[in-house]
Amino acid sequence: MSVWDKYPDLTDADMRTVVAITAQLLLESDDGRAEFPSDLLLQSTAASARGIQKELIAVDPTISRQDVQSMLEDDELARRACLGVLDRVKAIPELAARIDQEYEARKQKMTGIETVLLAGALVVLATRIKSLKWSGSGGSVIFDPAGNAVKTFLAGLIKAITPGQT
Repeated sequence: MSVWDKYPDLTDADMRTVVAITAQLLLESDDGRAEFPSDLLLQSTAASARGIQKELIAVDPTISRQDVQSMLEDDELARRACLGVLDRVKAIPELAARIDQEYEARKQKMTGIETVLLAGALVVLATRIKSLKWSGSGGSVIFDPAGNAVKTFLAGLIKAITPGQT
C-alpha cells in the first residue's frame, strides 16, 4: 500500500516520515544544495520562521516572525502547513512516486525510530520553489524568491490564527 493511499489521514509517525523525505529530496536537488545551507533540516523553528517570514512579506507585510514561529510550533497548524505543501508535491507523479519509494525503504529500516518533524525546513524550501520537475532518473527543482501559491496559503493560514489582524 502506498503512503499516498493513506494521505491525508497519515499517522503522526507517517507524517513525520513523509515530511522528512520530502524536505530531504527538495534539499538534495542541484538548486537546493546551492540555495540552502546544508543544516537547513536541523534549524530551529526560530531560524525557519525568520526565513519564511522574509518570503511572506510580499504577500502580507503584517505577518511577523513570531506569527510564523507560533504556527510552526503548534502541532495542528504545522501539520496543516505540511499538508498544504504535500498537496502540491503529490500532484507531481514522479516526485510522489519517489517519496513513496523512500517511505517504503525507511519503513522497512525504521521500526520504532521517530524522525524529527521538519515542518520549518519543508516550508522554507516550498516557499522558494519556482519550478519542480521530476522523472524516474531524478529531479530538478528551481528555487527563486517567489513560491507564490505556498506563500499565499501560508499567509492565509497564519492570518486565520492571528487574532485581531485584518
